[in-house]
Amino acid sequence: VDRSALRVALLSTHYRQPLPWSDRLIEQSKSFVASFRNALRKVEHVEYQEAEGSSEFIDALSDDLNTPGALAALGQLRKVLTTSSDTHAVGRAKQQLHIAGEMLGLGFMMRPITGSG
Repeated sequence: VDRSALRVALLSTHYRQPLPWSDRLIEQSKSFVASFRNALRKVEHVEYQEAEGSSEFIDALSDDLNTPGALAALGQLRKVLTTSSDTHAVGRAKQQLHIAGEMLGLGFMMRPITGSG
């Protein structure tokens, strides 16, 4: 299993809750990771823009380390990559994803890969 999918699976549940480990969780995590890689691959040509971390992402982590909420905030940034025609907004979202990915130990997930990862 891809290391990023394992990490997403572990982050998908709040640390105070039991982790519902299952094949379904792993498959959902693989899909989550693939969706980011695909979105980033489609906007490779867009340059990163200067940006601070996503406030929704930071707020989620500040709320008792709400990692499921932080992952949801990443999903909102992914949506910008896939729906926005504003290249500046896409560049900012790419930068915010990079920052968030590094904070969660998912930096390797936030860039397209050519081999196995």
